[in-house]
Amino acid sequence: MRRAAENKKPKISRETAQWVTLRMPPPISTNELFIAFNKGGKAVRVRSFKYQKWSREAQAMIEEQKPCRVEGPFGLRILLPSKCRMDISNTIKAYEDALVQAGICDDDRYCQRIEVAKVSDEGTKIHVVSALEVKK
Repeated sequence: MRRAAENKKPKISRETAQWVTLRMPPPISTNELFIAFNKGGKAVRVRSFKYQKWSREAQAMIEEQKPCRVEGPFGLRILLPSKCRMDISNTIKAYEDALVQAGICDDDRYCQRIEVAKVSDEGTKIHVVSALEVKK
């Protein structure tokens, strides 16, 4: 269940496009996103401080680029620096969440295809492509 504060977050108005390319901060591992603990006999899971900091950095980078949004089903292509040492499949969730939070995509459940690769150039790039383009 999402926290009430997250549900009250205003939607950002963006123009629609068939695809968007974004520069993003270096990846954070899925293993570092949440902290779980016991509170009054109930298991509780909250965002880690490291994830909160990464998320703020990602949102700032996205806003600097003034991107459009991709409506409906979409595909992702995540291009990581070749020097990235982490398991590439552990990078996906944080990037999906950042795109949704920024209003680039409606919901990560609409993602129909994901490609993650380590490439030689520096920096991380994310390509978000409409499902119409994915099917071509």
